[in-house]
Amino acid sequence: MEMKGVFFVSLCFLNFLPVWVIVILLDAKSIWLDHSPSSGAEWCGVVGILIGLLVSTCLVVLGLSQKNAEAPDVMILKSVSEQKSLAADVLLSYVLPLLAFEMTTWLGLTQFLVFFFLIAALSYRHKHVSGNVVLELFGYRFYACADDRDVESLVLTRSYLGGAEGMEIKVHQLNDQVYCEVRT
Repeated sequence: MEMKGVFFVSLCFLNFLPVWVIVILLDAKSIWLDHSPSSGAEWCGVVGILIGLLVSTCLVVLGLSQKNAEAPDVMILKSVSEQKSLAADVLLSYVLPLLAFEMTTWLGLTQFLVFFFLIAALSYRHKHVSGNVVLELFGYRFYACADDRDVESLVLTRSYLGGAEGMEIKVHQLNDQVYCEVRT
């Protein structure tokens, strides 16, 4: 898998941060408060999630920093509007339904992983970038932009682009419709 693919899979993993936090809390409760005979699913879940979060966060930060090192394209903004509902859309459409699985059993963990890997494979195949809680925590925002050729796209940036019509920004293309601003 190329670095670009690993970047998108890592973004997908980080999209599910609320699920990972809830699963860790449920597994911790099962291990330490309920004192239930552990089948190992709880420990696998906690350790796997913590490793996944650490690795994915490092890969996304590395991927975004590599984008800044490449020669950027120039985009002249004709219209700009911040997309404030993208993270909520991801939470409601992807994250919330996954909380229905029983994460403290091997069967529930397996069912969850089948659905999660299906979503991850689709995200990888389509180079899907969506509103991401972790990106927002790092200060990134999505803006719907039209350039001087009237091409509509999303721009991921740490800059505030409100009122930036006519401004020139440097970007790298993440997929067919999403660009990441390069800050120099």
